[in-house]
Amino acid sequence: MVDNGGNMPVLRGSWPVRRRQIRDHRAAAAPAQLPLHVVPQAAGRAFRSRARVLRSDFKWVQGEDLAKHAVVGLTRQLAHELGPFGITVNSVAPGFVRSNAASEKQWAGYGEEGQRALVERIAIRRLGTAQDIANSVVFFASELAGFVNGQVLAVDGGK
Repeated sequence: MVDNGGNMPVLRGSWPVRRRQIRDHRAAAAPAQLPLHVVPQAAGRAFRSRARVLRSDFKWVQGEDLAKHAVVGLTRQLAHELGPFGITVNSVAPGFVRSNAASEKQWAGYGEEGQRALVERIAIRRLGTAQDIANSVVFFASELAGFVNGQVLAVDGGK
């Protein structure tokens, strides 16, 4: 199971419009549910993907940071609860990746100087790619990670 929760879009408009945007986003980003009657027969891997867990580069995003910390707690709790059934649960915390229209818009909004500054804050001095993130998920899905459970892997180039 892979739960790839997307970033919450910037909310605009009146409160009823914002509430609808939140509801629609939650529906689109809702994780797949593992039926409880299947768990005793199950074995395998579960992943959660959330950007920059435990690290924030921006001011005024307390709610987002709180939610990301909750993902860490949920990952660890599910690892304990599902581990006895042979299911490992881990999270991938990707850095900035230009992978969709929203990230392209964010990248463009930084301007040339901001883009350069962002890349310079990354230890390996390059942005990540979708393939970089996919490689970490492939690792967690493989037998190589059979004893890795309840972990959050930052795939951010050493930010």
